[in-house]
Amino acid sequence: MSDTHAQIEVLVEGMRAAIHNFKEGKLSIDRLAWDLKSRIAVLRQVANEAWADELKAIWNQLEVVNAFFIESGRKDLNADEGKEVEEIINELLAALVAYLRDDEAYAKLSLKKYSPIAARNVDEKVFSGLL
Repeated sequence: MSDTHAQIEVLVEGMRAAIHNFKEGKLSIDRLAWDLKSRIAVLRQVANEAWADELKAIWNQLEVVNAFFIESGRKDLNADEGKEVEEIINELLAALVAYLRDDEAYAKLSLKKYSPIAARNVDEKVFSGLL
């Protein structure tokens, strides 16, 4: 596994943990929004930019709910906000899973390109290694 792939996995796991903590009531919506935004910004630097932009677009929906919630001065989301946040989180999680599934398939396919080989050069000597 490449360092980039490992970094992406750490960032995604951090996003999943933040979402879990939000659902458990251990994280406020504004903290969730900040945490996701930070991780998406880093993902944009190390992962597929189009995917990171898709995550950012989903996050923007969460930020709209967060902004209205902060403006309201309430301590808890109302039922409609809670339902909307749940839908946004589900969309975000689906985007994360879809990318990781596709990325993992791509990584496996890419590794096949670099399988061990043995070849003879013009001097009839055997070369063995990774190409």
